Amino acid sequence: MNAIKQYAGLPGQIYLLCVVRVITCMGMFIYPFLAMLLKSRLGFSELQIGQVMLLIAGANIGGSLLSGRLSDRLGRKRVYQWSLLLGVATLIAGGLVCESLAVIPCVIIVYFCVSMTMPAVAAMITDWSEPSNRSECFSLMYLSTNIGFSVGPFIAGFLFYDHTPWIFWGQAVSFGATAVMAAFFIHDSAPGGPGTQAVSRAPEEQEKAGDAGPEGPLKAGEAGLFRLVLRSPLLTCFVICLAVLSICYIQIDFLLPLQVGDIFGEELGSRYFGMISAANGVVCVVATPFLVSLTKRRNQLLSIALAGLLYMVGFGGYALARSLPAFIALVAVWTSGEILISTGSGVYIAEHSPETHRARFQSLYEFSRGVGKAFGPTAFGYYLIYGSIRSAWVLVGGICLAASVALMIMAFCESRARGRHRDAR
Repeated sequence: MNAIKQYAGLPGQIYLLCVVRVITCMGMFIYPFLAMLLKSRLGFSELQIGQVMLLIAGANIGGSLLSGRLSDRLGRKRVYQWSLLLGVATLIAGGLVCESLAVIPCVIIVYFCVSMTMPAVAAMITDWSEPSNRSECFSLMYLSTNIGFSVGPFIAGFLFYDHTPWIFWGQAVSFGATAVMAAFFIHDSAPGGPGTQAVSRAPEEQEKAGDAGPEGPLKAGEAGLFRLVLRSPLLTCFVICLAVLSICYIQIDFLLPLQVGDIFGEELGSRYFGMISAANGVVCVVATPFLVSLTKRRNQLLSIALAGLLYMVGFGGYALARSLPAFIALVAVWTSGEILISTGSGVYIAEHSPETHRARFQSLYEFSRGVGKAFGPTAFGYYLIYGSIRSAWVLVGGICLAASVALMIMAFCESRARGRHRDAR
């Protein structure tokens, strides 16, 4: 019961953002089925699919970084709305050309728009929350995301084979509805922005953000995003570890649909993969409140290190899976890791971000995911020229273990650094 009660009493705007997020994610049909689309409709090889995903990842990186900068300068809500509306127009066009090469630039633009929305939303959560309830706010947003995802891919799995254009048009409908709701119900929150409701920052949060590197407090106005990040070695290493874990996680959208299609065939495989994706959403909805309740007061780096171990077991297990129950059972393992990463990363970054750079710092999460999307499919596309999908999953498990160990070392170093800082006072 306490796991549910922790979400009571949060700022009203957080609840509204979560409702909007559910509607958006119910229509996120394309990316889970992109590998199948490219292989079955366009005849692409695994390597060519990886190269397309590389282009999409580049769009993700560019969109998230641009969004962070624009959201800090122009306001979160404005960037969020215009990104959605551009996505709607592109999705309508994508449905018309979904079985030709012209679909590729449409998908790239769509996911540029999707990545533009992420830092804006994360910055609004940071603005409207406080250090005492930030874990709950980020986890509720993540929970809302997966309520939508538990429905969307399941529907898309039945649309893909016979009604492919509707995986584009359905996503356009959800994006359009989200943009309308945001226009009427969501307030902007950028500190000091015109027409916004600015939110003050707690003193203890200012202290955390200020002590970000060996050179002392960060003077955010004097430096760009990456210069500020590089002044904090722990934050730099954290972003690298996130990127490595993202390389592993993205195999859910690359190796897994290819594996399921090979084992069960295209028509049955698309439906089974929709069920697997829906199971991911269901596990997120059920497990997130309990995992967040257990870990929200603990060291976020250690929680994310635990996530790496869960990834190792869950992804590595696909090297042995041959039946649908086995595929779905492993979802519970790696999804638990996904929950810890998705809810803890935003909190950790928020604790280390200057007020003037909140959206830009939150874009680091999407940046790291973009790097994973860029290198993961491409690297494993080359790997599959010489190796099998099963051996690829073993390699993924080993990479997750290495990232987990690195995060444990970082948590130890951070704990020692904070201890020395307290002793010096």
